[in-house]
Amino acid sequence: MESVAGRELLGQHLPIHGRGLQLVKAILVQLGYKATKLWKTWFATAVAVICATQLGRWRRKSDSSPPQFRIESCRRKRFTDLLQTAGRFAAGSEIVVLFVASGLNAWLMLYKAWLMREFVTGQNLGRWKEWFKALAKFPFAILASALLSQTTKYVQARVSMLWRKTATSSLLRSYFSNMNYYKLLHHGSVRIEDVDVRICSDVRSGCDALTGVLISGLSGVMMASFSTWALYQRRGLSAVFLPYIYSFIIVPLSYRLTSPDWSVSRLVQKANAAYQQALTRVEQAGESPPLIA
Repeated sequence: MESVAGRELLGQHLPIHGRGLQLVKAILVQLGYKATKLWKTWFATAVAVICATQLGRWRRKSDSSPPQFRIESCRRKRFTDLLQTAGRFAAGSEIVVLFVASGLNAWLMLYKAWLMREFVTGQNLGRWKEWFKALAKFPFAILASALLSQTTKYVQARVSMLWRKTATSSLLRSYFSNMNYYKLLHHGSVRIEDVDVRICSDVRSGCDALTGVLISGLSGVMMASFSTWALYQRRGLSAVFLPYIYSFIIVPLSYRLTSPDWSVSRLVQKANAAYQQALTRVEQAGESPPLIA
């Protein structure tokens, strides 16, 4: 087959040859580069389409299936939830009184310590005027401290009683509703005997313990706050952190460094016990009479 004259001159300008082919390749490469660069978008789109399709299938299945009963899981109540009425803790005003009494008690303790220092300093240095002033103030401080202590005990007992009343009422409402008293005794793997007695005794113990924790925490926080303020007033900011550094860092570290190795002590005691047991066996074997055939 003979070639047409001039074809070699036009071939490079045809779409499938020469420059036309290079142009098509460049367009395809550019589109492929952009497509691969946006792979995250394509992947997210594919995942969204798959999820939408699956969700549509689930909806169609749920619409065609008969209705099922759902059991809603109820949150297990804590003991502190029993002490609340309408979202508020019972005996709120009494708790405020305890807060104020704890602050006054901490201040009185520091004031008595200051009076004792003035009393001893005046006696040792012969400052009898300061000594008489401290001596005159001390009985009033003792009387105020005793009165405040009794007030704190009374308010603490009242808080415990109010919490017991609220918690017992809440438990009894749940106990007598929906025949729960029968279910607790005859249903379930765990049976509780004498539920009413347990309510009376356990609620009392829990409320008394909780009020004790409350008053101890308030007293500790107030005492630490007033002591820190007194140190700041007398010694500056650097002295405020010294008691905490000593209590929480130096004392545990010294105990850790100076405490004996209890593992070695345990091994020594174990070896000593084995030795004593062996001696006892030897002694018993030596004292036993020989058997004569």
